[in-house]
Order: sequence, then C-alpha cells, then structure tokens
Amino acid sequence: MRSRGRDVTLHAPSGCDRACALCRATGQAASADAAAAARLGGGRLTLRGDAAWARAMLVASAEASWSERVVHTHGNWRAEDLVDAGASGVRVPLFSHVAAVHDRIVGSPGQLEQSLEALERFASAGLRVEIEVPLLARRLSHPLSVVQRARAACDRVAAARFVAPRGEVHAQLVTPPWTESGPLLEEALAWCAEAGIEAALNRDAGVPFCALPERGEVFRFDPKREREPAFGCVRPPVCAGCACAAQCPGVPRRQVEAHGEVGLRPFPERPSALYHQRSTPHEEWTEERREAAKRTGLLVLRPTVNCNQDCVFCSANETSANVWTSDDTMLKQIVRAAERGVSRLAFGGGEPTLAKGLPRYVAEARRLGIAEVELVTNGTLLDREAKVRALADAGLTHAFVSLHAHDERLSRHLTRKEGDFDRTVKATGLLADAGVKTTVNHVITTENMRFLSSFVRFVRERFEGRVAISFAFVTPQYKALEDLAMMPRMSALQPHLEAAMSEALALEQPAWIGARQGIPPCRLGAFRAWSDIFEHAAAGIAEDTPQKTRAPGCDRCRYTRVCTGVWRPYAERHGTDELTPIEGAPFGEDELAAIRAIKREPWGLPPSDFEALPSFLRDREAETRGAAADTGTRALPTRPIARGTRPVRVALFGDGRRAAELAAALRQVEGATLDAVVGPHAEEVVDPAFGDCPRWTDATEALDAIRPDAVVVAGRSAPLAALARDRGVPTLAPAHPLLLGYGLDDIEGPLLRVVHRVGPRAPAAWSRRGLAPLLEDVLALVLWRHPGAALEDARFVGASRPERVQLQLRCEQRRIDVTLELDGGAPRLDLAADRGDATATLDAADARMLESFVRIVREGGSLPDASLPDVADAASALSAEVIDRLAAAGLPFARANAPKHVASPSFREPR
Repeated sequence: MRSRGRDVTLHAPSGCDRACALCRATGQAASADAAAAARLGGGRLTLRGDAAWARAMLVASAEASWSERVVHTHGNWRAEDLVDAGASGVRVPLFSHVAAVHDRIVGSPGQLEQSLEALERFASAGLRVEIEVPLLARRLSHPLSVVQRARAACDRVAAARFVAPRGEVHAQLVTPPWTESGPLLEEALAWCAEAGIEAALNRDAGVPFCALPERGEVFRFDPKREREPAFGCVRPPVCAGCACAAQCPGVPRRQVEAHGEVGLRPFPERPSALYHQRSTPHEEWTEERREAAKRTGLLVLRPTVNCNQDCVFCSANETSANVWTSDDTMLKQIVRAAERGVSRLAFGGGEPTLAKGLPRYVAEARRLGIAEVELVTNGTLLDREAKVRALADAGLTHAFVSLHAHDERLSRHLTRKEGDFDRTVKATGLLADAGVKTTVNHVITTENMRFLSSFVRFVRERFEGRVAISFAFVTPQYKALEDLAMMPRMSALQPHLEAAMSEALALEQPAWIGARQGIPPCRLGAFRAWSDIFEHAAAGIAEDTPQKTRAPGCDRCRYTRVCTGVWRPYAERHGTDELTPIEGAPFGEDELAAIRAIKREPWGLPPSDFEALPSFLRDREAETRGAAADTGTRALPTRPIARGTRPVRVALFGDGRRAAELAAALRQVEGATLDAVVGPHAEEVVDPAFGDCPRWTDATEALDAIRPDAVVVAGRSAPLAALARDRGVPTLAPAHPLLLGYGLDDIEGPLLRVVHRVGPRAPAAWSRRGLAPLLEDVLALVLWRHPGAALEDARFVGASRPERVQLQLRCEQRRIDVTLELDGGAPRLDLAADRGDATATLDAADARMLESFVRIVREGGSLPDASLPDVADAASALSAEVIDRLAAAGLPFARANAPKHVASPSFREPR
C-alpha cells in the first residue's frame, strides 16, 4: 500500500491479468490487509490488480468516504460493472501510439485498439477517464501522439498521467536522459493545457524537478515537507547540491543505472515558479484585499458542485472554491469557520440538498455558535414539509432560493428541467412557513429581463410579502461564457429593473439589487439605496477584485471605495462606457451612519418612500422614470409614411429575444408598421422594441381582430405559419436572413469560400450548445445554395479560448471552404463564388430581409421559397456531424472534473 496524504493506492497480491513488461507494480509489494485499508476512507482510492480483486476492494470501500474510486484497467471491464461496483473513474495505460509497440509491451495482440475503444465506453457510462503514459524512447513512443490518439478516440479524456517507468524494467524500456525526454514531455504537457486535459506531475510520476526547469507549475508537492525519494527512485550524487532535493521525487534508479547523471541539473536556489506553484492560478493580494477579507463575516462552503438542474447560465464548476465532499472534511471546515469568528455560514453548490449530511452540517454550525446559517438552493428537493422541518429544526436561519422565472414555460427554458418550477415555488413557501428567512434569487439574463415586473407581481401575490427578492445580474463564468448573448447591456436592462423596483415599492414587496453579482450603483438610477453594496463591500473587495474591472472615471465616484466595477467578460463584450461616476467625495462616516439608520427590519431595506431617503442617495430626475418604464412609452419611434400611401400592417408571431430583434428591425423599414405581437407571454413582456402595439396570446384571435397585411414568424413554428397562410396572409416563416437578407443574389455560380465573422455572438468557451447555432447559420447558407454539400474535413484553432473553425465541404466535385471566425470584431459575412464576391454587414441583415418582404407584399411579387425549414434541418444535422468531427480531433468540449448537471430528456444534448 502506498499512501499519499489522503490518497491511497492498493496493489493486488496476484498482480494483473496481463503480463505487461512495464507494470509499475513490478518489484512493489502487494498491499497488506488491503480490504481494511479500503474501509478507512480518504481522498482518492486507486486499485491496481485483476478484476475480481478490484471488485472485492470496491465492495469493501463502499461504506467508507472516498472522494474518488479509480480502477487501473486495460479496458477489459464492462463499464456497467464498474459503475455498479462503485467506481468513479478509470485509469487506462497507453504505452505507445504504435499498436505493435503497445501490444508487445502488454503481451496481448490487438490490445491498443481494445483500450482506445474502452475509453469512450467508460466515459459514456459516466466514469472519469484518465490515461497513463510512460516516458519511453522516441522510437517506441511519442507522448504527444499518445495523448492525441486517446483524445481522438474519446473527447472526454479528463487527465493524462505521465510516468517514468520504475522497478525492474527491460533496458530498452528505461526512460531516456532528460535532455531527450524533457522536451517531449513539455510538448505533451503544453498540448494538454490547451486541450483542457489535466496533466499535473506528482511524486508517483518519477520526474525530477530539473527535467522541466521552466514548468514548475505542473509539479504537485508540499513545499514545506522534506521527503525521501519516491518508490523506485534515487538521488544520485549530483543532487546533493540541489536546493530542491528535499522535495524532489528523485530519479528512477534504472534510469540512473542506464544513463548516469546525464540531463540532471541541480538548482543552486529554489525557483520561485516551482515553490509558489498552486492548483489554481496565483493571486496577488493587495493590502486593501487583505483588510477587506478580515472584515468579511460570510463564508460559503459547498458539499458538492453537482446539480439536479442544468441552468444555461450556471456560474459554479469544478474550480469553485471551498468544495468539501466528505462529511469529515466538511465538519472540520465548519469548526474552522466557527474558530475564525464567521457570523454567517452559507451552504451552496452545485445543489447542496444533494448532500445527505446537510442537516448535520447545519446543526453543527449552530451548535458551534455561528449565528446565521443559510442554504443556497433551487429548492426542488425541499418540496416536502418533513425535509424542510428537518433543516429548520437543525437551526437553519436563512434560505436563498433560485427562482428565475414567473411561470413554468420560462423556468424550464432557463433551468432545462420540466416541472421544477412548481417544486421550487412550493419549497419557498414551506421554508417561509417554517420560520426560515427566505429570499428568492432571480438571476437576470436577456431571456427574462423583460418579465421582471411580472416576476415581482407573482412573488407578491404568491407569498404576500413573506419572501424577499434579490435581483442578481448573470455572472459571466462557466456556462454563461458559452453564450455571452445571455448577458444584456446594463443600459438595456436598466428600464426593466427600474420598472420592477417601482412595482415592488408600490406593492410593498421586499426587493433589492445585488452589487457583487455585477450591477454597480451607477446603473440603478433612483434605486441606488436598494443596492446591497455596503453590506457586502468587504467580501466583494476581497474575493471579486481580480475578476472585475472599472472604468477610468470610477475613481471620481462616491462609491469608489466599495464598488469593484463590472465583470471582465462584460467589459470585453460591452465596454465600460455605461459606467458614469456619481461625482463626489467618498461617503463619510456620518453618511454611512445615515445609510445604516434607514435600513428597516426584517430585511434591512430602506422604506418604500423616496422622501424618507437621505438627499445624498436620491436621484430626483430618475425617480420619475421607474413607473413609466413598464408602460411601453420607451418604444422606438415608427418612421413616418409618405403621404398618399398606406403602410403594410405586420403581425409578429413570437415574444422572445428573436422576436424583439425583428420588431426593432421592422421599425427601420419604410412603409411598414408593427400592429400586433402574438405569443404566450406577449401581454406581460416589457420591451421597447414592441412599443405600445396590441398584444395577443392567441394567434387566431389576433388574425381575426386586426386582419394584418403580412405575418412574420420569429421561430420555426410550422402550425403558426400554416394558420396565417391558410387565411391567405403573406407569411415570412421562419424569418431568417437567408430568405432575403444575405445578398446571395449579388453573386453567381457555385460558392467557393464563405467566411463568417461571428462578432459579439462568439462564445468565450468551447461548448456544443454555444457552437451549434453558429454552425447551423453558416451551413444553412451553404446548403441553401448547394443542397448536397457534404463534410470532408473539420479543424479548430484555440484550445483554451475559441478562435476559429475551418471546414471543407464538397458538392458535385467542387470544394467549398467555410471559416467561422470566433475572435471578436464586427459581425460580417464574406462570400466568394465563381462569378463575383459579396460582403454582408450582418447587423443590417434583418432590416434588409424585412424591407424586401414588405416590398414583395406591397407589389404583389413572389414570396421566398418555403423550403427553408428543410434546409434548417439539414444544417442542424450537418452541424452535429461537424461537432463530432471536431471532438474527435481533440476540441476540448469536456473538462476534467466538470460537475454533473441534470436536464430533462428533451433538453439533453447528444454526446
């Protein structure tokens, strides 16, 4: 048995069912009383041995608290058997990218192909997949090629463990001198970093620090602990003068016997990059941040980062801080929190109610004297009174419940779970009934910002003021980076937020705006007093400063000492021009005391009357705007129509984001008016693009009542399009610029090249969900012109951040090059054909499309071909094929240790 802190590796007495010439267990004793060790619990349990023995050890470890149970296997297990036995991951050895070499080392023909095929089977069963890559002579194996071949076989390879063979291995299998092996290893590590594959080097790797003198960050060790050489390693004489010898794992003994001290370079002093290494990037702590951290009374602990929902904007992932998944480690952290004097302890996630020990954690925190214990939850597992009562009896004082919509339809769109809306609402009421101080956390995105006033009315009507509302701006991390269009401009959000806060004051519904979540006071108009910026300033400065940025004028703002600005991805997308300083000296002690004095229990909010506010918190001009924002009076003006003509009266079917884009574009079209918006939320939605035109929830009633001249359908709804066409109404469905807006008529002959610069729609992280619609748009354009186009090749550029996708299509012996530029810039489409080139500025594509449509309706011309739905379906299928091809080429869709989320079947993406 070999213990690494809380990590344990167990070896079977009978070895493995293969006769590998490279087995790392060669020369290592079998684990004494392995079953007893398996029952102890700890961090990672790794099992090396035959299947029957490993299964017995998994059974023995079932009741123990291990964070991971990893089985070392060549792929001969059935994935389902591993999962049923309790394994969480596998480590598959890949000795070479050359089948003949790998199979010879294993002693089994066809073993490489079997192992590669097993990677995908294991990943599909939900197991974390790692590969083990020995460092051999270049003629036998190339580390980078091994990793790339594994990634091509399975795009969900999470980690690569590079090891120098130890034990009594054959002379030809000894790692070459580090002058040869070091550069090859460094090349592979760099590729893994770009591809999102974890590739740290711990003591078991057998790689000395001097092998990679410029890559100190990849080594994992305790810089304060002196250690003997790792198993099978020695420290030759040259190491005696090395400043790092006490922590270095040493050099494999067989490597020293074969090559002496070649390539070993002792460090005269400790390299800072090596001894400051961390598992997460090093942060610079200024004195201001240190002092703020001392004043922070709130601590968030996470029993898991997994979740039973799959919110499209989730900002928690495997890099989130303070994740403690075992009872022992969580209870120790609670004790430390109490010793530090934490006054408010929050259990977050992921979804913390997935942890069975949650009531115990709450009770322990209260027993240790922590005054306030909060639960941050989606509430879906708390829809039974007994579960809520258990937490309340344990001492839970506060609940922060995620509720991002006012009805099921919008909720399931955002959480990707059907039926959870009612469960969350029920749980919220049960928590309030149990005496838990309950707040609903409403994350604002472009999808729900137009319904903020409706949300306020819903919460007030349902809970009668017993539950408060916290409005939070979407945090551009993790999933939100996959679709930055979810993050609205604050200037666009402000009228909706002002209207909602006006509604809250009028209804006496407790509500406030979260500053740490990203909305600074300068974007709140009359409602600066309802920002929680002063309450959470210390935590914001201590924890958020590295992730946020400020505008040049922010230093002149009264809030300069407490405001950290906006999220960096927000500034990269929208800039900081919206941040207008509230001019004046920073708030003095008397003013801060006056602010504290107006806060009223139980929610710590100002009174619902502007007149009761201190004058320095008021914006009298803005106070008149809030109520007006909900009336539609902020609509864009309709262009005047020339005398003697009648405008084309248009009904718009749809009330979502795409419908709002079309409405705004329609108002730029001479000779057209928007006479109706039709959709399930049409009567509630607040959007200046829709103005004050009539709203309908029933399409038949709308057609009967207004008898429009034309209908524009925002989505791909065949029934709505058929309903309008059956009545003889000219219909544009779906309203896609391919029909009339891209200018394809300007070029002749087959397409040769298409370059689509995506612009602000470009995702900041690779994901299937973010990439698919962009591919579908550009592929639909090609398929519109060339219905039989097929994929020949797909490549990508940018591992850590998307830069470019390059495709080669072929149709009738002609090659078509398609490039998707994802590195920002203004959106643009460049087309090249046999006869002519064209450039389209995509910002105006909708307006051009609608202008052409209105002209056709007015003049009685031919409507666009109705085959677009077929093209869209074909583009969707081709997009899926491209994504599969890119994944096979190593595009890092999957990340190591990514948390598990649960979406309803209808929302799940094909893998």
